[in-house]
Amino acid sequence: YGIAAVAGLRATGELRAAQLVLGLATVPLAGLVPLVLSGAVRSFAAGGMRRLHRLQGALIAPGCAWVLLFGLVCYVMPTAVGRAIAGASWNGAHHLVPALTISAALGWVLTVNVIALRAATLVRLAAVTRTIATVTLLGLTLGLAAVFGTTGAAWGMALAGLVGAFASIWSSEISR
Repeated sequence: YGIAAVAGLRATGELRAAQLVLGLATVPLAGLVPLVLSGAVRSFAAGGMRRLHRLQGALIAPGCAWVLLFGLVCYVMPTAVGRAIAGASWNGAHHLVPALTISAALGWVLTVNVIALRAATLVRLAAVTRTIATVTLLGLTLGLAAVFGTTGAAWGMALAGLVGAFASIWSSEISR
């Protein structure tokens, strides 16, 4: 709603079209979240922070690789395939794929790290990390959308993903 108010409905449609196509990569990761949480709790119970941090590394790398590979495929796929998936909005959405791919990959980093903090019963630290990520996402996405339109919104999401990932990595490091 914020992007629609700031950049217009067309910008929102283009952004949602690109997110729809990338959703084919991000939805499976979202489906893994309950499994990641239960695995993180078991890892922490069995081996403390050391084992939990190993699990984080084992989950982050393949998840990010999956999203980045899928994003690359989406970016180079023929326009006709993009239109078949996202309709006419694909014409305006195609150029948003790199930024949204980066955002999704960094979102996975944030998600895994926050889950690990929760598993280690560091709920307050997890909440602070998630709050930093959310406030940054809103600020950068809406701010850049107001100045640069759809492209600004997408790159705002990517920059916010970077801040969120760094915040979660920092939180994870101080939890050691």
